[in-house]
Amino acid sequence: MSLEEIDELYRELLSRVSARFELLSAHHGAQVSCAVGCHSCCHPQLTVSEVEARLIRAHLIAHPRLYQSLLELEQRAPFRGERCSFLGSDGGCGIYEVRPVVCRSFGVPLLQIEDPSSGEATLSSCELNFVGDEGAELLASLSPSEWLDSSQTDTALAQLNFALHRALSELDPPARVPLRASAIKPRR
Repeated sequence: MSLEEIDELYRELLSRVSARFELLSAHHGAQVSCAVGCHSCCHPQLTVSEVEARLIRAHLIAHPRLYQSLLELEQRAPFRGERCSFLGSDGGCGIYEVRPVVCRSFGVPLLQIEDPSSGEATLSSCELNFVGDEGAELLASLSPSEWLDSSQTDTALAQLNFALHRALSELDPPARVPLRASAIKPRR
């Protein structure tokens, strides 16, 4: 698989995750708190796979002023290390258009397999979404088109990373990359 094909498949994955979020918001907007300024999911220790870092890196190369401002933002640390370094003091994401899967999927209810042997699974969401008894009932009644199966998303990412690893003929397995401007340095 070529690097271009890997990049395209990753963009398709991002599009599918974003579409789930948009569908959920359209149907149940009153139960979804995600918006600019809400950043409870913007944890400072998030990491991304190399295929995800690759898209962010390409975006930063195409926008050198943005990259410089994100490095400065990281140094200023408006949230004192308590939030993602890409998060501006206004609560907006500096890489919103190329944000990784973990960022796009946080507000979407996720199906997580608890016990692979029994198939026991739970559906969970951000603690700010689907609150109260009404929210919990609605969350439990969502159709599969309104949630993400985290094992499918994780598998797709793993396959893309494996393909990238092979395409680059790297000997070491791809490492996770900290989600910080200083860690996702544009390579020339």
